[in-house]
Amino acid sequence: MSKRHAPAQLRAARAELQRQWRLLRAAAGKSQVDVELEADLPRGKQWRMENGLDAPTDDERSRLARVLGVPADHIPGLVEQEATEERAAS
Repeated sequence: MSKRHAPAQLRAARAELQRQWRLLRAAAGKSQVDVELEADLPRGKQWRMENGLDAPTDDERSRLARVLGVPADHIPGLVEQEATEERAAS
């Protein structure tokens, strides 16, 4: 699904996810590349997570928490999955 054709609710959720990631990175003084390198993530993974296209594994979540200096439960998850769960619940 292209960004242009995504439902408004999904676009809003992705924008919020991007905001959360940027705030975490800014507070730690890190770029996407810095985070990927320091957390030993595959190339492009941080971009995909920030755009709601991928989610961190439990191991990646703990490494991201260490790199960003926050508890693991502060690491954002996957927008697509949350939106799917919301649709299923309604």
